[in-house]
Amino acid sequence: MGERQLYVRDLPREIKQALMAAAEAEGSNFQAMAVGILAREFKVPYTPGRARANPVDEDKLNMNLRMPPELHKRIRVRAAEQGIAQADLALLILGRELGIEIEPDRLNRRKGRNAA
Repeated sequence: MGERQLYVRDLPREIKQALMAAAEAEGSNFQAMAVGILAREFKVPYTPGRARANPVDEDKLNMNLRMPPELHKRIRVRAAEQGIAQADLALLILGRELGIEIEPDRLNRRKGRNAA
C-alpha cells in the first residue's frame, strides 16, 4: 500500500535545525528522521526509503512528511481524540523528542486555521 502524506506548515526553525542535525549525525535525511520519531511514538514499523539527493532548504519552514498508512491513521486518531490538528500533534511529538518546547500560542493559531 502507498505512502500517506502529512503537511506541516510553519515548522519552528528550532525543530527543523534539530532534525537536520540529528539526521546528519545518523547519516539519515530530514524526512526519515522526522517520520522515524513519529513511528517510534506510535509503535509503527518504519524503514526509511532511499535518501533523496535534494538538499534541504534551511529557510523553508514547511515540510511534507511521507509515511506508512498505519502511522498516518494513528496520528489522525490521536489528534482527533485531543482535538488538535494532525500537524500540531506531529509538532508536539517532534518537539518533545528533540527537547524543544512548542509555545501554546503557535498551536492555538494553527488550530484556528485548521478548524472546520
